[in-house]
Amino acid sequence: QAVRASDEQYRLLLATMSEGVMLLDADLKILTWNDAAESLLGPRVQQLNGVSSLDPSWRTVHEDGSPFPGETHPVAMALKTGLAQAEVVMGVHRPDGILIWLSVNARPTFKPGETRPDRVVATMHDITERKRAREEIRQSEKRFRDTLDQLMEGALILDFNWTCLYVNSVMAQHCRQQVATLIGRNWFEAFPGIESTEVFAAYQSVMKDRLPRKI
Repeated sequence: QAVRASDEQYRLLLATMSEGVMLLDADLKILTWNDAAESLLGPRVQQLNGVSSLDPSWRTVHEDGSPFPGETHPVAMALKTGLAQAEVVMGVHRPDGILIWLSVNARPTFKPGETRPDRVVATMHDITERKRAREEIRQSEKRFRDTLDQLMEGALILDFNWTCLYVNSVMAQHCRQQVATLIGRNWFEAFPGIESTEVFAAYQSVMKDRLPRKI
């Protein structure tokens, strides 16, 4: 009865987890999984019972779109090295053709007195939306930079510590410096004595009042 009660608690814990969980043996064959893993990977999980995670049907890819060979999967590396693998990003093609992105953790387990892992526990969660949002931000920033780079007017962005975050080539020419030498530099270091100029007074006013100003 105690064993049965413990088993029920174990199953309840796995069933209610939001993270997908898989247990694999020393041959990297899938032994069991929870509902979240099946929800992430689709009905393929049912078909892969006892199938190695090295199987090419997983069609996994790296973030750059290149193939993610099975022998380099986090579960394979955990079994090979005996070390936990954390937050490995992996693209997986679901049976319905949709590419999802997972953050995978893999932790090896050992029998008492053994130095080679006998099983691997893998957990995973879906980061597809997070990756999509990051890509949209990246594309937006690229469009923003491309626009400023093509302006005929000088443009620069300073943070509130007077550090240059962005400057286009026209502004760098006005300042008689290179873009690379200005970005990341403090404005007082780049232009000694600038605090005594009218331009600096205008910048300082904008930073203080948070209002636009023409010079």
